[in-house]
Amino acid sequence: MLVSITGMPGAGKSTISNHLTSLSESNFRIALINFDGYHIPLAQLRNIKSHKDLVYYRGCWESFDPQLLLKDVQTLMDTGVAYFPKFDHAIGDPEYSAIKINKSDYDIVIIEGIYLNCPHLSDEFNKVNNLFDYRI
Repeated sequence: MLVSITGMPGAGKSTISNHLTSLSESNFRIALINFDGYHIPLAQLRNIKSHKDLVYYRGCWESFDPQLLLKDVQTLMDTGVAYFPKFDHAIGDPEYSAIKINKSDYDIVIIEGIYLNCPHLSDEFNKVNNLFDYRI
């Protein structure tokens, strides 16, 4: 089962996701992926036409890579194993292939982050929204 937890910055997405994961040992096996890992790297943002705005406003929906999330989730569904990025705050960029998820090891995969349930933003975010069995 694939679940999204979405909300505004500071709404408690990470807190509740981490809490659910810690409770999971006795009930369900839960994997957690944070959408922050899908920030477009700064070097790549600087190559985009209006890069100064995107670098300055990093965190806006255009500074994320929903296509990569779609690819990673599709790989997980097709092959049963996928690698997901995490966001490294020390360097300010994603660390690709940092989280290995084997579908058979988990009952639920939670992806938490801003914009996951915002299909109106772009075709890619519409496709992301359609991935989930449940949206919170």
